[in-house]
Amino acid sequence: MKKMKMVSFLLAALLTFGVLLTSIADHVSANSLISETGLNDVNEKQMKKLNKMEEKSLEKKDKLKVSWDEKKGVPRYISGKLSDENMNISSFLEENKDLFNIVDGDFDIISTESDELGMTHYKTQFTVDGIPVYGAELSVHTDNNGVVISINGQVEPKLVNKKWSKSIKLSSSKAIEVAENELSFTPEEDTYTTEQTADLYMYHHEGKWMPVYIVELQFLEPYIGREFFFIDAKKGNVLKSYNRIEDMAQIGKGTGLSGEVRDINTYLYNGTYYLYDVTRDGIIKTYDANDRYQRGSLVIDSNNNFNSTRQKAAVDAHHYAGVAYDYFLDNHNRNSYDNRGSDFITSVHVGDPEGGSYINAAWVGTQWIYGDGGIASNGNEYTPFSESLDVVAHEVTHAVTDYSANLVYENQPGALNESFSDIFGILIEADYEGSVDWLLGEDIFTPDIDGDAMRYMYDPTLNGKQPAHMDDFVQLPNTREGDWGGVHINSGIPNKAFYNIATDIGLEKSGKIYYRALTRYLTSQSQFIDARNALLQSAADLYGTNSAEYNAVANGYASVGIN
Repeated sequence: MKKMKMVSFLLAALLTFGVLLTSIADHVSANSLISETGLNDVNEKQMKKLNKMEEKSLEKKDKLKVSWDEKKGVPRYISGKLSDENMNISSFLEENKDLFNIVDGDFDIISTESDELGMTHYKTQFTVDGIPVYGAELSVHTDNNGVVISINGQVEPKLVNKKWSKSIKLSSSKAIEVAENELSFTPEEDTYTTEQTADLYMYHHEGKWMPVYIVELQFLEPYIGREFFFIDAKKGNVLKSYNRIEDMAQIGKGTGLSGEVRDINTYLYNGTYYLYDVTRDGIIKTYDANDRYQRGSLVIDSNNNFNSTRQKAAVDAHHYAGVAYDYFLDNHNRNSYDNRGSDFITSVHVGDPEGGSYINAAWVGTQWIYGDGGIASNGNEYTPFSESLDVVAHEVTHAVTDYSANLVYENQPGALNESFSDIFGILIEADYEGSVDWLLGEDIFTPDIDGDAMRYMYDPTLNGKQPAHMDDFVQLPNTREGDWGGVHINSGIPNKAFYNIATDIGLEKSGKIYYRALTRYLTSQSQFIDARNALLQSAADLYGTNSAEYNAVANGYASVGIN
């Protein structure tokens, strides 16, 4: 994997000679600096744009920083003072297409959000011939004066407009039909948990670009599925498919109920009490799936005392859903997983497709599901998933990720997806308990063995599967058998970086930095180096570039070989 180089570009007085500065006093030629840093693919047009940005930064007593994507020959992250005040973002991106070597295509603003620091964050989708390009997203961030202060994301400079839309032969409804035919069964309409969708994208497949439909099917029977199909929009064949059930691990985990009596919010209707919490904008609804692959029915009680053996898993799921909801609301002002006050829907006692207990927990796109554990194929014993707060928090964070960075569940982005869920599992449990143990799933894993866990943040290698440094990064195929490129394995590397950062500056500051990176800077295809850049920018936003917090992030990622 090629290393991304961080370069500080400082403008010389004579721009016409293309001179750069490494400091205010030391002048070196552009060619010399490029040669020294390995950025041999910076062209003249890009240099002019960088020089202009450096000039803006120097005027405002700031420093330009650039992280370069050597493979594509374009920047993947830029920070500094990059524009005038009150900059129109669409105009800014149009003016800087040369910086990204864009020949064809446009940047469409798909969301705009302001935050508590007065910054505004614009997420854009790169399109060619009016078709969104898969994974090509650029985020632009402005300060409270409307000055662009950072850009991050990925583009596809080599994609040219070949009038792709004219080659499309398939309708979206036909694409959905193709996807349904690809399944070995036909889901009943009442098993779908949301409307089937087919979105058109430009997609790079086996060395060439083509328009595809990405079809999403969510259903509960005959198994719990959130299936994605990439379908050639011209020929109608399936190029790729996967079931995106983001779980705690490939094999589910659980824990026995502790017997603790809790105060829970319920709802009285027509003489019956329901596990139905209306005290927040998002209603927390808890169901019993009755050992099947379905949402099931709301958990009820006649006297508001949910203490039967069957109800205990539901009580924990209901309670911990509220804990996770409140953490994000109280600490990050996020109202539910989507920040729109949507309901929290949970099912417990979910059955396995092959019969018996579902040995897993998952966010399935519209709700969470928790099985009752059991003996897994590796011989390990797991007890009911909903008993463990860090497992519930882990799964809730998958939903937060879906509605923010939307990290794809494969390779490095998927490992980051898992890592951020682990990290907020730790943060939420520590916030609730008042102390931190740096363990994941310790309450549900092998109940007869004290002190062990599914994951160890302080030393990921202790579970025998995860690396803790890029030197030990595990190359795996992007298949189910290969853990989708090692999403549950290589997540140990950013986990270890988090541990190093958090033990340096504390959990509260770390939580603010990580939440900001996840929701403001990361994009669907972010790599480990992008996570580092996003966390550094978040630390700079919150505490400044000369702060101990900024240095802690830099040192934490350097310690695992990402710099």
